[in-house]
Amino acid sequence: YRHFPDRRALVGALATEVLDDLEAEAEASAGGPDALETFLRLFVASLLATRSLVQLLTEESSQPPSPGSVLHEVAERLAAMVDVRVRQSAAAGRLRAEVTSDDVMLVLGMLKGVVDAAAPEGRAAAAARALELALRGVLVPGA
Repeated sequence: YRHFPDRRALVGALATEVLDDLEAEAEASAGGPDALETFLRLFVASLLATRSLVQLLTEESSQPPSPGSVLHEVAERLAAMVDVRVRQSAAAGRLRAEVTSDDVMLVLGMLKGVVDAAAPEGRAAAAARALELALRGVLVPGA
């Protein structure tokens, strides 16, 4: 903690590390038609594995992060990852025509809400069910 100017900087550095891991896994696992589905599955796994950090990040970002801050960079990188996968899935005909990157960012928030609200013993099952419902909402059935 003493190596950071404040708690927000520390949480931002930890979030950057988690985001680096998520980005590397997403890049290694899939592109193309299943890019968005793969990313959402990885996102949920990351949420489950880093729940305490995500809670700290949420507390620290109750006020919008200022441009140039680590927390702002984390939000921008996450949005860019989503945008790439939305475009890949749309180009492959896997994404419903009306779904946008902003919609998928809402889905990320909803998935986070499920993970936050679920009891510890049922958290993974609740997150898996929420993810399946979300995928039905954004992907073209049977494509």
